[in-house]
Amino acid sequence: MKCEYGCGREAKFSPRKGLRKWCCESACSRCPAVRKLYGSPGSKNPRYGKEVSVETREKISRGNKGKTKGRPKSEEFKKILRDRMKGQNNPQFGKENTKSQKEKKRKTMREKFKNDKEYVKRWIAGMNSKPNKCEIKVMEILDKVCPKKFKYVGNYTKWIGRRNPDFIDEEDKKIIEHFGWVHTEENRGIPTDIHVAERIEYFERYGYKTLIIWEHELNNIDNVSSRIRRFIK
Repeated sequence: MKCEYGCGREAKFSPRKGLRKWCCESACSRCPAVRKLYGSPGSKNPRYGKEVSVETREKISRGNKGKTKGRPKSEEFKKILRDRMKGQNNPQFGKENTKSQKEKKRKTMREKFKNDKEYVKRWIAGMNSKPNKCEIKVMEILDKVCPKKFKYVGNYTKWIGRRNPDFIDEEDKKIIEHFGWVHTEENRGIPTDIHVAERIEYFERYGYKTLIIWEHELNNIDNVSSRIRRFIK
């Protein structure tokens, strides 16, 4: 039997994990036909060190849109893959990004949100956003303290500049933000008081006053209610 990858040599290895066809080698990457098709790795590759132009990338992107890579996967198979990557099985489990990695990611996202409207639309659609448990608590408090005054817009339906607030009162130009772990110094890498001041100052540029409610404060609903009452006066 000949190698099904087309090199013409005798096939010695049957299909299995990592090998879809009968092959002359235990790994298809070592088959002459595959190496000829996909080229040599690293510095031996004729494209090594050459950067693909933006026009070429866009052309490749347009050509790949709507295509499904590989064979369609059943929901059962997808669940198996998800379970394999849970907890300690995930290669990123217990690992934290360095400050430089976090800053690089933030810079990239800022540029995309600033210049790529299509990316923002896809990002919003992919988030499938809805109020989380803490935001629902805030909504319940607002319904008791000031019914119908604040509207929930944390599902990216309202943008102030490049920021998406959680609750907004357009009539009196007031915003209420719920802050959780994402806004802590541990995650953002900057002191919490500076981050809070920056968020309040940012919305002030657009004429809005802002109240920040932290997740741990929701353990005392009476205190949160009093803060909201003072804020809306």
